[in-house]
Amino acid sequence: MRTYAQDEVRIREQVLHKNVVGKEFIFKAKGNSETRLRYLVCIKTKKGETLKFLNSIYLFGLYEDAKRATCQLLIYDRRNRYLGNYYVGGVWYLPDRLEKAKLIFLPYKDCDQKTTISFENGIPKQIYILCKGKEGDVFTFSGN
Repeated sequence: MRTYAQDEVRIREQVLHKNVVGKEFIFKAKGNSETRLRYLVCIKTKKGETLKFLNSIYLFGLYEDAKRATCQLLIYDRRNRYLGNYYVGGVWYLPDRLEKAKLIFLPYKDCDQKTTISFENGIPKQIYILCKGKEGDVFTFSGN
């Protein structure tokens, strides 16, 4: 019997191999849980490294209208090897798109700021996503 972690690795690899930018893939699991993955695109850093980005949302809960979510921005290399992630507080903290080696986070909920984060120089140890004015939230990269 496969574990949750094995299933997650398998479905992430499927999405990376399909190489379909922007499409959300939904994988149902036992009970009411599901994983939603969206491949953003890959970029090249100034050092020539290739980075691939996946938005990951894991939804779980007993009732359809009372689910909880764990959200991560997953990062892989050109060979689809997992490099690490930013564990973020909710779906509104996941990037909307990637443009010229920069992640774009659009305004959400009560926040009115757009955030752009560059990956041109590699993976930042921390990212700061704006909310109102200069207020926002910091997320730390957890890598292998």
